[in-house]
Amino acid sequence: MKRFILLLGLAAATWSALELRGAEDSPDASLLAKEKEISQQRMLRIYDAIQAYRKVHKDLPGFLSDLYPKYIADTNVFLCPTALRNGEEIPYPELRDPKLLVHYGYEFSAQPIQAMYGYSGSMTMKTWKQMNMMVVGGSVPIVRCFAYDPVLNVSFDGNFFESPLNWEQNFQDKIKPGELEPRRQRLVMLKSLGGATNGEELAFEELQEAVSSNNKGVVMSDKPLSDEQKNWNHEVAQGSLSAADLAHKFLADFPQSKNGRQAAQIERKMLLKAIGAGSAEADNRLRVVLSEKLKASGLSEDERFELRALEVEANAARARSNGQPSIEAKEAFQRGARSLIQQFPRRTEPYFMLLSTIEGMEAAKARGLVDELRQSPNAPEDVKQRAEAMLRRQNIIGHPPEIQFTALDGRVVDLSKLKAKVVLVDFWATWCGPCVAEIPHVKEAFDKFHDQGFEVVGISFDSDRTALEKFVKSKDLPWPQYFDGKNWENKFGQKYAIQAIPEMWLVDRKGNVVDANARDGLAGKVERLLAEK
Repeated sequence: MKRFILLLGLAAATWSALELRGAEDSPDASLLAKEKEISQQRMLRIYDAIQAYRKVHKDLPGFLSDLYPKYIADTNVFLCPTALRNGEEIPYPELRDPKLLVHYGYEFSAQPIQAMYGYSGSMTMKTWKQMNMMVVGGSVPIVRCFAYDPVLNVSFDGNFFESPLNWEQNFQDKIKPGELEPRRQRLVMLKSLGGATNGEELAFEELQEAVSSNNKGVVMSDKPLSDEQKNWNHEVAQGSLSAADLAHKFLADFPQSKNGRQAAQIERKMLLKAIGAGSAEADNRLRVVLSEKLKASGLSEDERFELRALEVEANAARARSNGQPSIEAKEAFQRGARSLIQQFPRRTEPYFMLLSTIEGMEAAKARGLVDELRQSPNAPEDVKQRAEAMLRRQNIIGHPPEIQFTALDGRVVDLSKLKAKVVLVDFWATWCGPCVAEIPHVKEAFDKFHDQGFEVVGISFDSDRTALEKFVKSKDLPWPQYFDGKNWENKFGQKYAIQAIPEMWLVDRKGNVVDANARDGLAGKVERLLAEK
């Protein structure tokens, strides 16, 4: 792990320990500059070795380790001095070398792309970057170093440059956002092949692209919609209907396709989204689809459940699109979920559907629903535990949060020992854009009020420890971070049923949560709480 870990015994479990920094001082600027210069020289040496390899093999190496020992005999060349000093790894699995310890990311490697930008096919990094070059040319990075901010890059044509983590930002004057994403580029490639490629493959890629592009949300409100909101929903409905049309055409053109089931699901979900946006056409089409499918013989239980569950969702969406208050739509969804429980008593999904309606519910009704799930003989145990957690979160205002942990950097944190302090509990992740956007506001409040008794505790939903440590270091975040690598299964996220981030709680000097939506006007809220006796 890249950061020095400061180990503290339980005897040091005081707030003074929480305020400790790492035992190592930050390296001085001259050392960092020297290490950066060495990294640049080594990256350019690696680039020269890649070119020598290409002359012999008429192709790029699959991995940087293929350059050893013929083209680079000294393995130290593959190491970044800053990454070595901090114990860093390359933050992206696709760029790590399977044979040697290498600190420099090789963008044209033979590693397959993992789940990037919604793409998880068989495309390799090399293929993707070759497609990038069709748009950007030789400016695409071939070797990168993530140990510095900004990131160091050597381009395919041999130029050295620095950039943000997303190097594409350097070329915003030449390319449109998303133009270099794997799925978009794969679609362009398939279209360029024309008759040389499988028509079914191209059609399915076009369908997935249509769904991905239809990313606007439906506007719903208990109040009458404005003309602008109505126009917005109309556009959403039209985009959803277009995607549904593509799915319907795919099913007609390729009735035996292995992607048929997914295409059918896409058609129904797009129609459902259009119904929520107020489309009567989508409503009629979905009714026909469901009626025909449910009449079919030989349906499996999974297929029957999927169709019945879609009916429940459609009824709720229909209720909202007809202007009914959200509470009535929620009640309609609850009735549907209970009906599914009766029809499919051994399936877990209907219980989770019923559970989802607790969010935003009045406390008394929430307790009633939790009791209902507790007493249900067939409700799964994890549903009952989740219900308890959601009720706990509903009742958090006016109560102390039970949060104790050893932080990422070794500090011991116990909120019960922080009475007389004002504490912000920040549920967040580095991969969450809105969370990252809040960081400057949190840091500003911390810098302004820390000396007056204001503290921050981060609860990270990250799964990559290295990426989190790198972010904390690059942004110079002084407060402790909880990390268990479980993403949405995060210990405290589960305990308090956190279903969306960022979520911020403010804890007053008495140790009780007084605000579960602290993002709005954070500095003013902190100042008022500090002023309280």
